[in-house]
Amino acid sequence: RLPHTEATDPYYSLVTQMRQQLRRSKSLGSDASDADAWIIASALEYGLALVSHDRQQVALARAAGVEVHSALSGLRAGNPR
Repeated sequence: RLPHTEATDPYYSLVTQMRQQLRRSKSLGSDASDADAWIIASALEYGLALVSHDRQQVALARAAGVEVHSALSGLRAGNPR
């Protein structure tokens, strides 16, 4: 479990801005939840990869620049080698 600190807030802001951009373009990731945004923000803050099987969360995380590993069909192509 990673602590939420004031240092997490700018990352959360970045992720929610990215989610807004995805909403405007009606792209996958636009319906990621606020909880997903906090998880992605924490991954950014701590420089961690994300392992997820949630299509919305994976799309938003990748758009925000987080390394994501997924076994989901159609999302594996974005996995790092």
